[in-house]
Amino acid sequence: MNLQRIPILEQIKNEARTREILTSCGAIHINEHFVYTSGLHGSAFIDKAAIVPNPLLFDELAAFIAAETRHMLPEVVLGAAVVGAMLAMPVGRHLHTQINHPACSPRVIFADKEIYHPRDEHGNLFFDNSGEPRIEERLVIKRGYSPMLRGKAVLIVEDIINTGKTVHTLMNLARNAGARVIGIAALCNRGPCTAADFGGEPLVLTSLVQLKMDVYDPKIGVCPLCHAGIPINEELGHGKEYMEHRRRVA
Repeated sequence: MNLQRIPILEQIKNEARTREILTSCGAIHINEHFVYTSGLHGSAFIDKAAIVPNPLLFDELAAFIAAETRHMLPEVVLGAAVVGAMLAMPVGRHLHTQINHPACSPRVIFADKEIYHPRDEHGNLFFDNSGEPRIEERLVIKRGYSPMLRGKAVLIVEDIINTGKTVHTLMNLARNAGARVIGIAALCNRGPCTAADFGGEPLVLTSLVQLKMDVYDPKIGVCPLCHAGIPINEELGHGKEYMEHRRRVA
């Protein structure tokens, strides 16, 4: 079976419609002060949670991702909890419908989030400033999904690609289970990450939209937003956790 990539004009049309959907859902926020999961700061934010309560629009975006990736003929679609996993399911369904061939019916699985206590190389716990064991979060393949990955061609589906850390984690989980990662697809790439950041060809990286957003690391330089005294948004991103930590150590 040899499926071609969708025409450029269709890609442009899908990108315009994706921007329209993100805007209509109130998912795009600009000219504020945000703290991202990575700890970096920036003036813009894509609120992926704003899209989820609109199932028809969410499904439309999933159909666009399937159209962009169906030529890869993936055997497994892999997403990360929570929104990435929710997106992977309709992407898999649309791939099945669009490819429309009995030999290609991709399975959909997801990586769970697991809470754990990190330890050093000697097995000793790390402790936070309050003296309690540090708690961190990681992605794991559970629920008996690992055998479904062995020997399979995997498409990783992500909602928003920021630094690419989640994608790298999913790639490692898939490969450790014996899979071959053939592609990465996202609603939005705001890194901007490229395929080279994930190993390059033959792996394919695609996103419905790419939004360039300047980010700043206050640990190694001056954040102009902090310098200007712009309040941190504590409703979106990790602003609340950041501010709570600052208040504790002040």
